[in-house]
Amino acid sequence: MLLYQLDFFLPAHMPVHDFTYPGLKALKRNDHMLQGAELLGLGVLRGPEDIVYDSQSNVLCMGCEDGRIKRVTLNNSVTENWINTGGRPLGLTLRDNECCRNC
Repeated sequence: MLLYQLDFFLPAHMPVHDFTYPGLKALKRNDHMLQGAELLGLGVLRGPEDIVYDSQSNVLCMGCEDGRIKRVTLNNSVTENWINTGGRPLGLTLRDNECCRNC
């Protein structure tokens, strides 16, 4: 014989005023989002997927969809083709802080 007793359960009532709270409104447009931003390689870089920043030489290295890794010097916005991988580079990393200078 098995005896089992179920406890009596009364659900708590949810207050109606919790459903009528208007919440916070988010802005649809932020005019200051790109303040101080600079366009680099506009029309030259096709589909950059990964970006590595070398703070010592102030250079950005980017792997693009055409298989090239390109370097952009931030002081004068010069874009140069650095390496052609023959494929699509899917990831970049700094190696001993020399990825964009001496490799």
